Amino acid sequence: EIKHRLVHANPFHQSYWLTRRYMDIKLSDFKNLGLIALQPILIAFLIIFAFENLIEVSPVNGNQVIESNATDDFLDYEENHVIAENESGEPIQTGKIGALFIMAIAAIWFGVSNAAKEIVGELSVFRRERMFNLQLTPYITSKVIVLTFLSFVQICIFLFILFLHYEDLQFFVETGVFLLWVSIVSIVFGLMLSSITNTSTEVMSILPIALMPQIILAGIIQPIQNDITVLLSYLTIGRWGTEGLARIQDIGRDNELFLKIIDIHLYQHNSFLASDGLFNNLFILSLLLIAMLLVTYHFLNSK
Repeated sequence: EIKHRLVHANPFHQSYWLTRRYMDIKLSDFKNLGLIALQPILIAFLIIFAFENLIEVSPVNGNQVIESNATDDFLDYEENHVIAENESGEPIQTGKIGALFIMAIAAIWFGVSNAAKEIVGELSVFRRERMFNLQLTPYITSKVIVLTFLSFVQICIFLFILFLHYEDLQFFVETGVFLLWVSIVSIVFGLMLSSITNTSTEVMSILPIALMPQIILAGIIQPIQNDITVLLSYLTIGRWGTEGLARIQDIGRDNELFLKIIDIHLYQHNSFLASDGLFNNLFILSLLLIAMLLVTYHFLNSK
């Protein structure tokens, strides 16, 4: 039946039938669904164990002001915190950027891990159906739709646990929508990895190599210190995901608790994207998605 529909269906009908079939396959695999649901629960509780809160108030003696040219010694000592300016010696607020960083990396993991084996795992089926007029756009669309649904469920579970625990975590809907977009971009990233490999073993071997830059070049573990790493960081989902979450959590705050540490770590070299707001994060993530889609199309067409 599916072969008959592939031969005679237009792209929209192909997308519908491929999505329906793919969704049936995913929903019938109860073991995999259990693992998908378990991932956000475990990661959320790990964040809770690691960070008692996201914003804490610390007493200080005298003034403490963090400038953008803070020394490396200070960054090594206080790399996950940002201290807001305080002129009166009163208690100051400290925002923990590390928690937002892990949230962004978790969204990337949800997308990439769900998608990385989805093409290469059915390569023989894909090649056979290509002979029956399977089109690439409906095929990729069906993957993205179903995997987006699964990531949506994961992010809802993930954020529900975090917002239930952290009273100082703000904007559930905005955070959820942004993390879902990060996850969708990561889904396409995973599909790209799956399209350029020929076996599941290959894709699992390159997966850690592909994910490490998302962590290292995000600018949180180590500040970005030269123009080359600044350029490379532009190509990572982790950088834009972490910065976007910081901007969302700082909405309505005069002292920008989270964004100040982003400024220290990412903008020491006068980045031209430093002050244009959340739009840049969404725009660059969209450009990355388009670029990875083009690569995916190219390699699938060659198969």
